[in-house]
Amino acid sequence: MKDGLQENKLGDICTFINGMAFKPTDWVLNQKDTLPIIRIQNLNNNNSLFNYYNKTVDNKYIVNHGDLLFSWSGSKGSSFGAHIWYGDKAILNQHIFKVIFDPKKYLKKYLFHKLNSIIPEVEDNLNGAVGLVHITKTKLTQILILTHSLNEQYRIVSILDTAFEALSQAKIETENNLARANELFQSELTRIFREKGEGWEEKKLGEIAIIGSGNPAPQDKKYFENGTIPFFRTSDIGAIKVGIIKESKDYINTKITNKYKLFPAGTIVLPKSGASTFLNHRVIIGVDGFVSSHLATIISKENVIINKFLFYMLCLVKAQSLLQDIAYPSLNISVIENINVWLPNLQEQSKIIDYLDNLTQLKNNITNEYSTKIIMADEFKQSLLHHAFNGEL
Repeated sequence: MKDGLQENKLGDICTFINGMAFKPTDWVLNQKDTLPIIRIQNLNNNNSLFNYYNKTVDNKYIVNHGDLLFSWSGSKGSSFGAHIWYGDKAILNQHIFKVIFDPKKYLKKYLFHKLNSIIPEVEDNLNGAVGLVHITKTKLTQILILTHSLNEQYRIVSILDTAFEALSQAKIETENNLARANELFQSELTRIFREKGEGWEEKKLGEIAIIGSGNPAPQDKKYFENGTIPFFRTSDIGAIKVGIIKESKDYINTKITNKYKLFPAGTIVLPKSGASTFLNHRVIIGVDGFVSSHLATIISKENVIINKFLFYMLCLVKAQSLLQDIAYPSLNISVIENINVWLPNLQEQSKIIDYLDNLTQLKNNITNEYSTKIIMADEFKQSLLHHAFNGEL
């Protein structure tokens, strides 16, 4: 062990307090005397919408500006990590720990960086094989870490903060370029379907497509053992956002397939319940597969509308405008069936598809280039953390 480093169990220097469990019926609209509920998506995305709560809660669940938090459940590679809360007073949701420590011995920013440096080890100790995975508090607190003297903590934090600020600015610029590429594509998509053309005919979505929903997720692991048929969940759709999906995180075997509806390649899917409804993700499944019940399925009638044309049109439909109660986001099949669509003849649909496919390819090329830069920045960040906490800075 290098000089000045001490080995500790994480549980010896940090106390982890889990958040409060909520049911959807507990949520209320933002109004007087309500507090926002901090969920993992609120930590990972500053633009993510909050749910609110208007009853008294134990003070241990209250989060104040500057508190250190750690998300311990979700999807590997995106959900786990430390955060410093820079918002106002709020309530902590389950799946997130509030981290308590002795400020006389440890700097908050030091522990923030330290916790993020051990994410690879955390993700090697996860429980759960289907859907959400998590690390137990017991496993987390038993992780061995090396800690520095207080003076050395100040030095490490200063170096990391400076380096990460530069990385953050570069990442923001890259993300802005990505956003501009998406905005340009969205602008052209909007122009085409707003201008319409001569002879375009108005229909209800239910007249030109078969609308349905997927299957409840199997709860027994045996149905996923050696599975070969994709089971598309909301999280799979969220990873693609807009486009074609051919792979899923989970695959189902033939033990349950006779009880479930298999959807053909070309089926359009979109979130119809939960917070993901607001995200307006639209995806075409590129292979036959099963679909979660949280997703709406749309199969076009081929003699009326080309599937890809309908997909592009649905990319302009904002789910929030269709919701009856944004506090409990859910799209009924009847509401989806009543969406107004405009159709040109099939020949004109083909021309529009070709044009938009070319634009999509250009956008995807730009996206891939910038996404690679973001991945490289994240990998460098993790490498820097590793060196910092192993006495190599």
